[in-house]
Amino acid sequence: MRPLGELTPEQALCIDPASFALGGVLDGAIQPEETVLITGLGAIGLFTVQYCAASGARVVAASGFEQRRRLAQSFGASEVHDTSADSDVARTIKERMVGERMGGVDVAIECSGSLRTLAMAIRATRQCGRIVCVGFYGPGSINLSEEFYHNRLTLLASLPVVLAFALLQRYFVEGLTAGAIKA
Repeated sequence: MRPLGELTPEQALCIDPASFALGGVLDGAIQPEETVLITGLGAIGLFTVQYCAASGARVVAASGFEQRRRLAQSFGASEVHDTSADSDVARTIKERMVGERMGGVDVAIECSGSLRTLAMAIRATRQCGRIVCVGFYGPGSINLSEEFYHNRLTLLASLPVVLAFALLQRYFVEGLTAGAIKA
């Protein structure tokens, strides 16, 4: 256990989801100016949006929940997609990126734990891109042919930043203090 320091109890409750989000961003090696798709816009996904935006990445977010899409936009997502209204969000994202000569997002960080959403994230990612799995996936199957192999994608499993308290302190607590991160 650690003392709360200057954190309010409400902010302290956010440490766990913030550590999962930070793990995904660090494991994905997010760079400024990369385009990052974030799926699963619960607490972890919304912290991921903020960390990516703060790092200078262009953030694309996708969710079927209107409130979460609005929050993602207010936290720095430059583009949001409604997965409940668009039956092929991956195709929509790739078509929008063609004009930018990208062919998809550089990185997808999947926070929902849904195999269907993971498949969409794989399809939305450009050739030689990266997919970071923050969510935990239950039983089921996913087709790793087609886009996965043809596009030479890297699939990463991510863990929360728990042992690197100094990193969490730097990104989360200092981000809260500076107003760059909202709990």
